[in-house]
Amino acid sequence: MNDYTWFPLSLIGALVYGGYSMLLSLMNPQLKADKNAQLGYGVLLALVNIPLNIIAFYFWDKEYKNTSSKVLWNNLNWKVVGVTVLIRFLIDPVHAVVINAGGAVAQQTMYSLAIIPVLLGSWIVFKESLTLKQWIGLFMAGGGAWLMGVKSEKKHIATSIPRKV
Repeated sequence: MNDYTWFPLSLIGALVYGGYSMLLSLMNPQLKADKNAQLGYGVLLALVNIPLNIIAFYFWDKEYKNTSSKVLWNNLNWKVVGVTVLIRFLIDPVHAVVINAGGAVAQQTMYSLAIIPVLLGSWIVFKESLTLKQWIGLFMAGGGAWLMGVKSEKKHIATSIPRKV
């Protein structure tokens, strides 16, 4: 993948992820009133995704058996795969609660702060040097999250629940 193909893919990914987040906010009002039910909803989504991922992987592996599939199987770090799968499984329940408790602002805060462990992890684990712009971006992400969390009397777009001051 060249340096420029990641940008359109990230735009498409952001649109898909935003649509997914919006769908999480369309849950039944009785589910929205019960945090444990929201967690269960998120776990259910994660479980339903397992067979879909297996089917998608089967077709991918069949298509790329002699090329990319060999590269994948010969270079897997199963410890990293295990931790990633566990974290991915936990994200759906947390995401369901976050967006229904805090609306679009809470979801955006969670999404905006996700860059922080990515950049710090690359700096600490892989010894990558961060540019001045990346350091500024880290502080801006934190500041932006703080600004988005500032209390107001406005209602959440996604939940129609008034925020407390």
